[in-house]
Amino acid sequence: MSLQPTVTVKPVLAETEARLEAARQALLDGRYADVERLCLELAATCRTSGETRGEAEAALILARLFGNMRRRPESIEWAQRVLELGASLDDNALRASGWAVQASALAEDDRPAEAVLAVDEAISFVDPGMPAFTRRLVYTCLLLSYRALGMFEQALEASRQAVGVSETDALRFWSLFNHCTTGLDAMDQAAWLDGAESERLQAEMLAHEPELATLARALGTPFARMRYCEFAGGLFARLGRLAEARELLSEAAVGQPHATLVARRDVQLRLAAVLKQLGKADAARQCADEALALSMQIAAPHASRELLRRCELHALRGEFEQAFELGRQHYAKTVHVLLSAMNAQIADLSARVSDQAMRLENAELRERNRGLTHHVQEVRQQALTDGLTGVANRRGLEKAYRDLSDAGECFALAMLDVDHFKRVNDQFSHLVGDIVLRQCSQLMAESLRAPDCLARYGGEEFTVLLSEPQAGAALVAIERLHHRIQSHDWSRYAPGLAITLSAGLVMVAPGEPFEQAIARADAKLYGAKRAGRNRIEV
Repeated sequence: MSLQPTVTVKPVLAETEARLEAARQALLDGRYADVERLCLELAATCRTSGETRGEAEAALILARLFGNMRRRPESIEWAQRVLELGASLDDNALRASGWAVQASALAEDDRPAEAVLAVDEAISFVDPGMPAFTRRLVYTCLLLSYRALGMFEQALEASRQAVGVSETDALRFWSLFNHCTTGLDAMDQAAWLDGAESERLQAEMLAHEPELATLARALGTPFARMRYCEFAGGLFARLGRLAEARELLSEAAVGQPHATLVARRDVQLRLAAVLKQLGKADAARQCADEALALSMQIAAPHASRELLRRCELHALRGEFEQAFELGRQHYAKTVHVLLSAMNAQIADLSARVSDQAMRLENAELRERNRGLTHHVQEVRQQALTDGLTGVANRRGLEKAYRDLSDAGECFALAMLDVDHFKRVNDQFSHLVGDIVLRQCSQLMAESLRAPDCLARYGGEEFTVLLSEPQAGAALVAIERLHHRIQSHDWSRYAPGLAITLSAGLVMVAPGEPFEQAIARADAKLYGAKRAGRNRIEV
């Protein structure tokens, strides 16, 4: 979307404001088709008439709508339009809202690094003087972002902030509903890690249930009643109050035509679990079948939250092999999302620290030069280091080879390869593959002496240079390294995971070209693979 220069910003006309308010109310009522029609027409009209603020507000509603409907690319696109119009109006409220909506869509789309950066941008524009409605929207989107990233402590704090600035019954209901459903997910997570925290959350959610019921009655809409029944039924099911849970979830399962696929699927899933606990096998199976049919229509089947729901669904249907595989994928995806989010935060923090360091260094020329010298050293070191494993890369290996060759003595060179590494990636995921490469690097480095050099040659291949002139002693060193890898407990990273190495070892005479020595060692490595792998050829 291109942004045309705006000379004069026209105010929002009364007719436009009335249509915006109608769209906001339809969004609260869950009448999503009406919202989409109203706002698409209104955004086009405002763009033609030059009502920039009216277009921005319509774009913001559309971004929120498509986020609720899990149409994430469209949500991200409209949020970007909000940011463009917010910049033209120099309006921080629109900027904060645009970044927050975009953050939630990116997080739900399993793009954690981008989501974390968008969260930071949204927070940077939040001002206590902003209207309560804007702050509620931002906090709600931050809640959705943190929840999708599996960061429930931060999600609950954001949702408490949203509840605190909700001024009407309708806004308080939806803010409290978001808080309570997030609390249920947090309870499930805490149940595995911290029983006391799970009980505290249970008490908090139970205390909110009467207010949520009162607000749903005050609103009087079928959609609000359905959502209350969904939360209360899920809560009572976790408390063992199965008869109450069944009644509420059965009411919610009747559903409304405008309810999202995700909401309808989750209700059927929870109802199936309750019916199974009550011994109603046929009814439970029917609910599980309906939930599966809905699940097949939901986009983003590989999203972490969706993998977990499908895992639960197949377990309810007695399809334990499929449930186990989906559970494994969910675990790997969750770890990947959290690591990516943390890495993005670390990178952003590092950038800020570097910026602050440079500002301080500018105060003193001597300090600045010292800092630049240190930075150059770091850059040089990074140029010789593999980014994934932290050991030497190809360039670092060649430098170490030259240093040993210039010393004028024989030394040993070994090429090592992780056996069946493609199978590791295919069976356990690329995330586990990266963990294997990093852990192999650490174990091998710990098995070597200080003068020796370990390098990642490429892919799953490693090279070791041993400043050892005797072939027998070099073989002992490589056997020690080989045994360390084979005997390591790899199952802690993924059930059933086992890792071995194949290796080729040669002795190198002073002056032998690097490429020639590598070729000889590689030929021995190929022989080890051809002979059955998990062995050393000398």
